[in-house]
Amino acid sequence: MKAFRWFLNVIVVWSMHLNATAQTIQGRVIDTDSCAVDGATVILQSVDSAFVEASITNSEGYFLFHNPQNNFRLISQHLLYHTFEKTYADIHVGNIVLSPKDHTLKEIVVKGERPLVTVKGDRLAYDIPQLTADKLVTNAYEAIRKVPGILEQEGTLTLAGAGKIHLILNGHPSSMSYEQIVALLKSTPASRLEQIEIMYTTPPQYHVRGASINIRLKNYKKGEGGLQGEVSGNYVQQNEAGGGGGLSLAHMSPKLDVDFMYHVNNMYTRQGSELKTKHIVNEELYNINQYTDGDGRKTKHTWRLGSTYKFNENSSLSADYTASFTPENQSNLRATGNLFQSQNIYTDKVQMHNASLNYISGFGLNIGVDYTNYSNKEEQAFSTYSSTNDVADFISQSNQNINRLKIYTNQKHSLSSFWEINYGAFFAFVSNQNKQKYNQSELENRNTDSKIHEYTYNIYSGFKYRFSQNLDVSTSIALEYYKMMDYKKWAVYPMIQGNYIISPSHILQLSFSSDKTYPDYWVLGGATTF
Repeated sequence: MKAFRWFLNVIVVWSMHLNATAQTIQGRVIDTDSCAVDGATVILQSVDSAFVEASITNSEGYFLFHNPQNNFRLISQHLLYHTFEKTYADIHVGNIVLSPKDHTLKEIVVKGERPLVTVKGDRLAYDIPQLTADKLVTNAYEAIRKVPGILEQEGTLTLAGAGKIHLILNGHPSSMSYEQIVALLKSTPASRLEQIEIMYTTPPQYHVRGASINIRLKNYKKGEGGLQGEVSGNYVQQNEAGGGGGLSLAHMSPKLDVDFMYHVNNMYTRQGSELKTKHIVNEELYNINQYTDGDGRKTKHTWRLGSTYKFNENSSLSADYTASFTPENQSNLRATGNLFQSQNIYTDKVQMHNASLNYISGFGLNIGVDYTNYSNKEEQAFSTYSSTNDVADFISQSNQNINRLKIYTNQKHSLSSFWEINYGAFFAFVSNQNKQKYNQSELENRNTDSKIHEYTYNIYSGFKYRFSQNLDVSTSIALEYYKMMDYKKWAVYPMIQGNYIISPSHILQLSFSSDKTYPDYWVLGGATTF
């Protein structure tokens, strides 16, 4: 009996559902390609335009009304389609087809111009990809030489109006020497450069004084991530063949940038000269004929591995390792003639390793450490024969080892849109050891073995004030203590610079800075080569 009642209830409910379904207005909105139109508004009106009900189509284009009319009007609307309106006599609507609106714009040509150089406060920033777009450059050093105002004199870069300059990589102070950074730039593909910043008076947070060039490598930009690579090679034919090649890889992402570079260079060199003279001494004529020729070969390997992890937009940690290795550089210089004959065989092995770690926080703190080790082993075998058949020969061996360490910290505070203060410090340590030894007992008094330590302690403080969008002034003062053996010296280095942007094409800079120079390493304790 209970089962019969349950079955009867099911039949009643199902009959009510069928009756309700029969009393609804259903339909579907599609486009001219028979695809469902989602989100279309369908309005139900009486034939005299009185509003009854409204519905929104689902993802499959269907709509439903629960207030059936004998005669009714449906208006279908969508932002991307023309409005459709039709009067119906029964509830069987079927498909409503909407025609798309023509949103195609006429041809538009957008022309833009990216500036070659922009003014960033106290520096001029050059867009290197744009600067070298129509120029033949293969490495970063050649790209730098294309920057207006930068000249190369006797193998050294100079800045017009400033003279000697410092080279900075990615804004981080380095313990590598100028020559070592130049060697790295000559091995770095030009395609890795993003920007070069020219600073006639370098701010103290870079921990160098005078003019400088900050070389910035490419990093991640939205839409330009992923793996990038470049392979290069060159062949040089002289008396003997030479050449080189390299590989550059970079993987960039929103969180991590990694780049690797390897370059090898094998070069052959040749030299020669001829000397013919006639001298009259005590009314006697002396004919001197001497011929000199020499050749050599040098192979150098350079590689770099760099990475930057970005905690957020303003905070990052960078780690870099750079090395160069010359397994053996050999040259042979020979002289023949009626005055004397000689031969000089020279070999050397050079290594350089640099490692750096740099942290930038979101609140203006910058901390870093940079270490460089350089070693050079040389050997010279010299023999000479005079016209009287006297023989003189010797072998000299020299070894130089340099360790450089720099630890630095900088802090910057933006007090307002006008005021900015900065302060920081650095410590630098250099150990330079030189040895030279001769195998001849007559030359033992020329044997050397020296070791020199240098210590530099520096603190600075400064501020920057922006009078307007086009005028700002920055000033700082640094106190430095330098010690080398018994030599100790305190020094104060003031700096002030004003920048006035007359127009986007003209800038006026007025600066005052001070510096002090010390003897180079070869003066302090280098080997002597005959």
